[in-house]
Amino acid sequence: MEIANLVLHYVSHTIRDNTLTVSLKDIGRDVVVDLIYRMDEETGVLARSARIENQTKLPFTIEEVFAATWNLEPGNDYQLRYLTGRWAGEWNLQQAALHPGKVVLESRRGSTGVEVNPWFAIERSSQPDQDVGDVWFGALGWSGSWQINVETDWQNRVRITGGYTPFDFSYVLAPGQSLETPEFYGGYSNAGVGGASRLLHRFELDSMVPQAPHRHLRPVLYNSWEATGFDVNEAGQEALAEKAASIGAERFVMDDGWFGKRKDDHAGLGDWYVNPQKFPRGLKPLIDKVHGLGMDFDALPRNVWIRIAARQERRNTVKFVQMNIPVMKSVMRVARNSTSLNRFVHYQNLVTFHIRQSLVHSTRPPDF
Repeated sequence: MEIANLVLHYVSHTIRDNTLTVSLKDIGRDVVVDLIYRMDEETGVLARSARIENQTKLPFTIEEVFAATWNLEPGNDYQLRYLTGRWAGEWNLQQAALHPGKVVLESRRGSTGVEVNPWFAIERSSQPDQDVGDVWFGALGWSGSWQINVETDWQNRVRITGGYTPFDFSYVLAPGQSLETPEFYGGYSNAGVGGASRLLHRFELDSMVPQAPHRHLRPVLYNSWEATGFDVNEAGQEALAEKAASIGAERFVMDDGWFGKRKDDHAGLGDWYVNPQKFPRGLKPLIDKVHGLGMDFDALPRNVWIRIAARQERRNTVKFVQMNIPVMKSVMRVARNSTSLNRFVHYQNLVTFHIRQSLVHSTRPPDF
């Protein structure tokens, strides 16, 4: 079924605790949209998302949907702030005056990253002191491809819209199914950019991080990379673990070099199996040693998820991280390549049928 657009009328609303849900319905079809507002009383940060439900008898495809739009009163002195970066050069603050037109902040990579961060702040006139002035700020709670549009019209009214990027977006909604967007958070501070930063950090720490609001202190971490680089082995790492424990470390991390043929940064990335020459008995003896010293253990690439499949010139196939799913190069025909850090990185659309089927039917655990 083809639905060119929706004309939504109010149906009802509910208020439960700190959440307001406004239900709307298309005037011609049984398509229901719930607008969900969730307020944090301590910081004033408001979360908005949308849920689309197909109550018709036929499937339809959603090609564009955003989570929320924030509106500012007319003004000709707004300053936009946002963050960009790259490896070894993260979190560079960009600032520009807003004029009639449109600024698009976006990631089409299938994930968030330091290239452009899904965050914005808009300051009313440029202030010499970061703790003075009106600031509206927001962030999109989503780790996939995203887009934030900052539009200024001819009357200098500003609208900030955030959600899934429309680029390459397509979601089939079967009868009875629903799709809920990520939450787009918005807040305000009259204490400048500094006050806005403190409010957002307070909200994240009290409401979003694991164990919030009764979060635990982060463990004291020792990373063996600076001591060994790629030259890792069982005996050397055990010796470093003993030194780390003696100075009070609570988590021991083996960073790189333990997998595949990883002797330098030109090979092995994507081969998530233990190098048998460096660790002939696998990682378990080292893990047991670290635990016996009273520390947690982690090997960094183990936490990489399946959004990015990476291969290097010495590899013939791509394997998805953690699940070891082989993906033949023919599947990657439309992939885009990046040679950053001596690697070719394929940004694969996980909606592709072949990839989805591989993920669904694979049960092989990671090789640790």
